[in-house]
Amino acid sequence: MAGLGSGLHLGVIGVGRIGALHARTLAGLADVGAVSVTDADPARAGRLATELGVRVAESPQAL
Repeated sequence: MAGLGSGLHLGVIGVGRIGALHARTLAGLADVGAVSVTDADPARAGRLATELGVRVAESPQAL
């Protein structure tokens, strides 16, 4: 799980096929401290966030 520890804090805007792939990869990297996701479909962002244990942002601006 990408927590709030040290390291990069990254956001992924759009979690369709490619965005979800990027989010999964980032969440698994040791140097990444936190990952947040957002999508035009909030339910899709929420499902992926739950799967990966990352945060959901309500909008790109909220990242």
